[in-house]
Amino acid sequence: MRLIELKNPPRDDLTRLSFEEYEEETTDSERWIWFRKHLFTFNSLNVIAEVKYSLSISDDPLATYDNNCSYMFEGCALIATYKEVYDNNISSYDADSFEQKTRLIINTTEQLQTFVESATALSAFF
Repeated sequence: MRLIELKNPPRDDLTRLSFEEYEEETTDSERWIWFRKHLFTFNSLNVIAEVKYSLSISDDPLATYDNNCSYMFEGCALIATYKEVYDNNISSYDADSFEQKTRLIINTTEQLQTFVESATALSAFF
């Protein structure tokens, strides 16, 4: 399934792949949603896979909360961060620094699953 075409993030698929969900702490109606999975640690670097969405919340009083939420797939990234930063601050990566991460060309849930499985297998070498 193409990630960009989904109305909502594929939470079941991401949970099955052991991704954890984080939401930007803000009262704004526009915010970021991240799904992150720690892949492996090499020396003092943690390698993390990230799937990022933007969330827009409208305020239609006649709609349910779910119907007021509109998600847009922003992309996937590979993050390398020092262990101390990861351990102390996993949920507070600055949204503006997303472009500094290595972007991954992953368009489908199947590609994401293959990537996670391959990266997990690589962790045996570190």
